[in-house]
Amino acid sequence: KRAIRPYRYLWVLGVMVGSVATLPLVWDLADAMNAMMAIPNLISLLLLSGVIVAETRKYLWEDNLDAHAHHENH
Repeated sequence: KRAIRPYRYLWVLGVMVGSVATLPLVWDLADAMNAMMAIPNLISLLLLSGVIVAETRKYLWEDNLDAHAHHENH
């Protein structure tokens, strides 16, 4: 709940800036905001890459091996 008020202020500020800014500036700001949202996700992917590989291997080779063999026999 504490983050709602600052978020609303940022939203209103963004609407105000977007209403008077040029279209290329608005697109540049939107691109920059999307890039800033991607940065933490990319960092998380890098930090969790070992876990992702291990879980993918487990899913593909251990968990589904029996189900796949059962499906082929029937």
